[in-house]
Amino acid sequence: MRKLVALLIAAFAIVGLSGCDKKIDKESQKIVLITDKGDITDRSFNQGSYEGVKAFGV
Repeated sequence: MRKLVALLIAAFAIVGLSGCDKKIDKESQKIVLITDKGDITDRSFNQGSYEGVKAFGV
């Protein structure tokens, strides 16, 4: 039982520390929005997704 707990703690520590990385500038990030046959003013999923991307600021 102790080995299992130690293994779980080590796994969580590795996963947690792997998320620590240097900051990435916004210019290097890109988001692609793919819509279906509707457009971005369809007052539905496409428009909501488009507004979410705009609100994210990319």
